[in-house]
Amino acid sequence: MDISMKSTRLPMPQKPTVQNFSRPKAGYPR
Repeated sequence: MDISMKSTRLPMPQKPTVQNFSRPKAGYPR
């Protein structure tokens, strides 16, 4: 759940949300 909040807080007005989530998800075994 920490990754979700961090991703939303990050200044990323782009639409690369799936890629961003896919990368941290593989690194985070949570």
